[in-house]
This record gives sequence, structure tokens and C-alpha cells, in this order.
Amino acid sequence: MRRLQPLAKIVIDEQNVEAELFEQKANLSRWPMKAVLRWQAWRIDVLESQLLSSCDAVLACSSRDKEHLQRRGATHVRVVANGVDVEEMQVAPGPERMDVVLVGSMDWWPNSDAAMRLVKEIWPLVAPAVAPSRLAIVGRNPAGGAARASQRPGGDIRNGGQREAVFGRLLGYRDAAAGRLRHPPKDPRGGRGGRSGRCTRLVAEGLPFVDGVHALYAETPHEFQIALERLWNDRVLAQGIAENASRLMPQFDWPLVGGGLADFYRALTAGHAPSAQAPS
Repeated sequence: MRRLQPLAKIVIDEQNVEAELFEQKANLSRWPMKAVLRWQAWRIDVLESQLLSSCDAVLACSSRDKEHLQRRGATHVRVVANGVDVEEMQVAPGPERMDVVLVGSMDWWPNSDAAMRLVKEIWPLVAPAVAPSRLAIVGRNPAGGAARASQRPGGDIRNGGQREAVFGRLLGYRDAAAGRLRHPPKDPRGGRGGRSGRCTRLVAEGLPFVDGVHALYAETPHEFQIALERLWNDRVLAQGIAENASRLMPQFDWPLVGGGLADFYRALTAGHAPSAQAPS
């Protein structure tokens, strides 16, 4: 690209810090997959470092990722939040339900890992105290461990990859949403949280959440049990958390997020944003 279009600006979108993600998966895997994944993480780290130092700008999802990318050679990093269609999300609540919902593509390993941990370690502790609530795992392409989770008592895996299926599961203030549940042994990073309920700090990274106001944080299975039972028993708290989190939504509206990104691209192409050095 530098040879063919020397005036073009090159931007890398780092949805995840990929080398870090592979290292985390290696730490959670067994031999010999652990060795394979660590080798893969090293190869990706070399490639990412080369690309970060040679591009004009990098997009990141959180301030933590920004700092990490800058330490690895990126000279200009723009944090771009994950967006949501706020207008589409303005749906009148249906009948109040009391379910626990995990939403995510089940063909992405952090989501599949979260589903299995939720089913194996957390839900057995919670289910007796919150009956007749159900655990619903909603997301496309459930495979492997996520698919096997549907065979366990009290679990309910829904293969709902379409937006309508996901929205259908999340109507009702008492639904509690979950995200990535495991903190890897090294350098944990975040997914994105949402809706009412409890989540790890890993999930909430990049979101302006306050513990007890927009979500209840929990890390261990026992902490999740306490938080879920608290939401079950305190309707005022559960509805308040949902409403507080909903008030944050407008700052993540696609027109706002996309408009800011478009302004950044215009500034970059006009030469108003600093550029990284071209590779030798």
C-alpha cells in the first residue's frame, strides 16, 4: 500500500489486542494446546508490533487498550466506543420476566467459555434460590461446550443470532445480562457489558459503569450468587440499575459514535492528526 498509494492513510482497527487475546486463551488451555497458542500469540505479537509502528493511526475500544497499543509502538490511537442503535432499542417492555441471560456469538471462545462457566460453576449455586427463573444463553452458532450446556438441567440455550431474537430475550427489566465471566491469569481485558444485572469488571471495561448504580460487579461464583439473589429479592434495586444503565445509552448512539469517527478520518486525511513513520 505504501508503494502503490504513498499518499494514502493507513488505519488499523484493533477490535481486540489479538496477541493478548491468544495469550489469555493459552493460559486457560491445557498442554499441548497451551504451547501451540503461546507460539501463535508470539507470532501475532511480532506482526501486530510491526503494523502498529508503520500505520498512521489505530482505533481501539478502550483507554486501557489505547495505553497498551501505545506501549507497543502505535503513535496515534483513537478510542472508538462500541455503538448501539438507540432508536431501535426503544422497545416497550413486555411481561416482566425473571431470567438470567448471556448474549453473545457462541462461536467466539470468550463467549463460549463464559457460557460453560455460567452453566457449570454459577447457575447450580443460584438456581434453587431464584426458581422458577431460567438461564438463557442466546447467540448464534452454539458449538462445543456451549452446545453441550443445553443438555444440563436448568440451562436453556437459544440459537438466536438475529437481532429480533436477542431483543425478544431482553424485554423486561428483571432480565440480567452477562458477558465474559473469566479473568485470565495475565493482563485481563474487557468485553462490553449491558442491560441490568451483574458482571465482572472485565466485561464493563470501556463503559462508564459505577458498581451498584449501573451494574453489580462480581468475580467469583459465590459473588455472582450473592449478586443474582440480591437482584431477585430487591425489585427496586434491579429496576433502578436497569434504568440507570439505559440513561447511558445515548452517548453510544451510532450517529454520535460514527460522526466522531468520520471527523477523525477527515482530520487525518487533511494532515491535522499526527502520523506514524512509514516503514523503511
